[in-house]
Amino acid sequence: MQPIIIEPRIKALRQRLRQGDFDAMLVVNEANVSYMSGFTNHDSFLFISGDNCGAANIFITDSRYIEQAEAECPDYSVMLYRNPNPTLAERMRELCAAYGVKRLAFERAHISYNLHEEISTALKETEFLPGENLIEDLRYLKDAAETERLRLACACTDKVFADICTFIKPGLTERDLEWALLQSVHKHGCEPSFPFIVVSGARGSLPHGKADNKELAAGEFVTMDFGCMYKGYHADMTRTVFIGQPTNEQRRLYNIVLSANLRAEEALRAGVMAQAVDAIARDHIGQEGYGENFGHGLGHGVGLDIHERPFMSRISEDRMEKGCVITVEPGIYLPGKCGIRIEDTVLVREDGCENLFSSAKELLCL
Repeated sequence: MQPIIIEPRIKALRQRLRQGDFDAMLVVNEANVSYMSGFTNHDSFLFISGDNCGAANIFITDSRYIEQAEAECPDYSVMLYRNPNPTLAERMRELCAAYGVKRLAFERAHISYNLHEEISTALKETEFLPGENLIEDLRYLKDAAETERLRLACACTDKVFADICTFIKPGLTERDLEWALLQSVHKHGCEPSFPFIVVSGARGSLPHGKADNKELAAGEFVTMDFGCMYKGYHADMTRTVFIGQPTNEQRRLYNIVLSANLRAEEALRAGVMAQAVDAIARDHIGQEGYGENFGHGLGHGVGLDIHERPFMSRISEDRMEKGCVITVEPGIYLPGKCGIRIEDTVLVREDGCENLFSSAKELLCL
């Protein structure tokens, strides 16, 4: 497996700090910490200063993680915080003074009000200023090592879907199905990407419904939204299957969603606006008479977070670029009747996109 190379990411961030007139940055978001350091655990922070302020890479953690940090983050010096050591705010004051930092950036979307207040109070000679997507913009395109991990996560998710299709039968509950999905994820050496969605029959109209004790029954759709996480990288799949034999109208409804999925994926390529791809799927569903029954966006980026840029929706300003990994997940939800969603995780290429799943999308009747 290709190693994750951290040094180019640090170099790229320093360039963005220089462009934003920042001397250094405090990184608190867990996915951003992982991306910039290679760390695979929690409750840790990064202090990265620009070339004009010592080019320091400091990994800040407590005694629970110091051994792991030293092993996983060779590009960083490890510093302890938290009782009996200084607080994070005190560490920021020390580091800013040591490296002559006058303008310290923070992640506008991720810091709590409480932590912001503590650090702002501690910094007497340094401005504590919001930065916008300084690291998220670097994560927008996946490099070869990230793509490999995403491929493996998706391959394992395919195996989970194959497993679950042999398990589904009338009389099982949605919770039984959810548990079987989780067991299969672990069997294939992964962790779950997110809390799974398992809904059936009339409950299928809940796009993010939680599994409950409802029994699966013949004549119903079953929608499962699930995925494997492999070495921190997430896969996201939704498949809707049918128990028994569908009516002509049920099959037609399914094929409308499938056609929307296929049309959107056919349109995906580098340079296209996300809003335009969303419109292709949304317009098709609307033309078939179900426009009001598809309320959510068409898709979202996937990587170290299960939801990250780019986003595909009616209002998105994101542009598809070569190396984006994004979901395509149109759906139709009919309250009191059923719901159908079909979701792939795809890699955007210069001249199209590649579905990272191999699982069938045609209606499976179990």
